Amino acid sequence: YYLPMPLDMVEFEFTIPNPNSGVPMASDNYCDPEYADWFSSNDAKIYVTPLEDPSNTHVVTFYDFEGNVIAEIEVEDGEAVEAPEVPETVTVDGVTYVFYGWDGEFGAVTEDVEIRPVYYMMMDVDMDGSLTAADALLALRYSLGLAELSDFQLGLADVIADGQITALDAVTILRTVLGII
Repeated sequence: YYLPMPLDMVEFEFTIPNPNSGVPMASDNYCDPEYADWFSSNDAKIYVTPLEDPSNTHVVTFYDFEGNVIAEIEVEDGEAVEAPEVPETVTVDGVTYVFYGWDGEFGAVTEDVEIRPVYYMMMDVDMDGSLTAADALLALRYSLGLAELSDFQLGLADVIADGQITALDAVTILRTVLGII
């Protein structure tokens, strides 16, 4: 039988069942041998000793771009964790990815968590995970004052790396999408 209870519970009371109920009971006259160590007819209590001290710590596991563990940090319940450093950019097969942030919260940890970095492909201006003509169009619309971009999106769109988003950035994105570059 399994009796779930908090680890800090060390004692509770119970009622010994009626001998005619068919439930094993403890008394001065009889105790089912299978349950003999569980019952005491003297005080009608079961004593439970925790196997280990209850712990209020959690493990936060951080991963890198490729899915490898880069840090496992133990933290007290409700405390914050400082994230490890990760590269701002990662290049794989000629494609550059830019670090955006982390995929989970770790400011007030209340359970074990796994945290992965979020990277976006350079030129993926609409941040949908793929490089398409829509990214070039969004960059062009921004350069004409017809669209707004977040600071992060501005970094993704600034292909020429001159601090401005112009039609040249949009054309470069489109040429990349078409495989001309």
